[in-house]
Amino acid sequence: MKARAKFKYKELRRTNAGTFKNDKGENVEYKASYKLVADEIDSDGIHERIFKLDENSELVPQLQKLEPYTDIVIEFDVKNYASGIRLLPIAIGNSSKQ
Repeated sequence: MKARAKFKYKELRRTNAGTFKNDKGENVEYKASYKLVADEIDSDGIHERIFKLDENSELVPQLQKLEPYTDIVIEFDVKNYASGIRLLPIAIGNSSKQ
């Protein structure tokens, strides 16, 4: 399933790879990634949203060129899991063209 929504782009943050200990005391490794930070504006106010992107995502170069507070439309692939729903960004567009 696909979905799209309008946002105000804020920033793209890189998260370095690392490890942490889970509740069983085991080391868990995680890969480097990016966090796409954007504001969603609706009738209830402004809500900051953060979306995780793979380090090699084709969206990263597009996002790195954007100025903060640019109007964008993010297209998502919606994944349903037993424990919840995940929105995976798959495309970025200019909101004036959407």
